[in-house]
Amino acid sequence: MLQHAVRIRKKNPLFNGVTEQVREKAVELMSGESTFLSAGGQRDDWFFSGIESIPHISMYKNGKMEMVDDERVFPIPGRYLHEVPVLPIFDVLTEGHSTYRTEDGAEKGWIPMLREKGAVITDVLVVANRWQGGEKVISDLGINVHSLVNVDKLFLRRFSPNAERDVKYHQNPSEWSVEYLREHGAMALLPQMNAADGRAKRFLQRYDYILSLASQRYIFDHAVQQEYGKSLDNIMEGNK
Repeated sequence: MLQHAVRIRKKNPLFNGVTEQVREKAVELMSGESTFLSAGGQRDDWFFSGIESIPHISMYKNGKMEMVDDERVFPIPGRYLHEVPVLPIFDVLTEGHSTYRTEDGAEKGWIPMLREKGAVITDVLVVANRWQGGEKVISDLGINVHSLVNVDKLFLRRFSPNAERDVKYHQNPSEWSVEYLREHGAMALLPQMNAADGRAKRFLQRYDYILSLASQRYIFDHAVQQEYGKSLDNIMEGNK
């Protein structure tokens, strides 16, 4: 995947320019370290976190972690990263659930995965920060957040082709989602309910109340049962 990202950079000058900015910022942030590793989560992060000549940690959603160093690729064992400075690089930061969350009392996400291996994380670099709470999630862990682009209301009003809609969502994602579901229904979400990697459960843990507020839960629950033979409650409880 990292090799694929390098090929894309060479073919696309604009993309290559962004990744070069990422590299410059990464080197600046870690200038006090004699050496450091970059890290990114499966898969979109890798297009930016895979910096040439800097060893890279590839993190997978299933918990697997690999070290990519020049031509070598190998799984990361035990506390292999003990006291090693690591700079996680993410493509987009929204609410921060993929970077850090708790599930059933256990810490989950990219940051806990790295810390479990012993990594020292003082900073996180984000290509685009949407300012939807993720920066607070990370800063509450004692980690500094740096971003190349801040997608705030000013940015949306200047660059979005549908600024009114996007600013409204940015101001209150929950309220916007309720209105959208009331108008359009939830059937577009149906394929996600059969995901085998826990995404359906995580989605419902976050948005089940939105479905209820939009008066769509009963209809959607019935559709899920018809399509996949399980209810929304089954999915949230982790039952197949």
